[in-house]
Amino acid sequence: HIVYKNFLNSMKPYLSCEKIKEVYESAGVYYRDNGFRMDALRVFYKAGNFTEFLLALSLDIINPTSNSNELLGMLTGLPSDYLSRINVQVWTACMLVNDLRFDDAKRILLKLIEEHDKEQLDNDTLRRYLGEVYMVLGDISILQSTTDGISYIRRAVELIPEGSKIKYRNFFIAKQNDVFFLPEHSPGSLERTVEY
Repeated sequence: HIVYKNFLNSMKPYLSCEKIKEVYESAGVYYRDNGFRMDALRVFYKAGNFTEFLLALSLDIINPTSNSNELLGMLTGLPSDYLSRINVQVWTACMLVNDLRFDDAKRILLKLIEEHDKEQLDNDTLRRYLGEVYMVLGDISILQSTTDGISYIRRAVELIPEGSKIKYRNFFIAKQNDVFFLPEHSPGSLERTVEY
């Protein structure tokens, strides 16, 4: 993809703004379809195609990345009508956690709970994102060595028994007052868990 990227950069001075946007969007599709997620995010963002940007962002597990500051900048730079979306707020909180800004992340997540936890959760997308909110709060609690994490993790497991997109390598679950780490994140891993 480096050759394609160099080609795009060399053509920039000869293209109109509309053509540049079109080329960026084509590049974004190429990058996304070929597994270059961060490059796809960059070009969709530059093209101002925030719908495709968010779709590319949601394709993969949300996990710590060396590009978390760059991604956080893009997320917080989205137009205001995107900033209030639950998925953008969850991703922003995850990037804040990656940046060790736990209190900022927690503030966003607790506000989401206040806004959405009383709603009917028959909307599957809302249910999953709310489960991820609780999962990140549980993660923050463990990282800060506080005691409220167990209740957050229990609620996450209730909402997303099929597994989390946030806890990639060691998905954890709560039983009574203990936290268990699972070696996998595939659907059904909770059901296959055996207590020893």
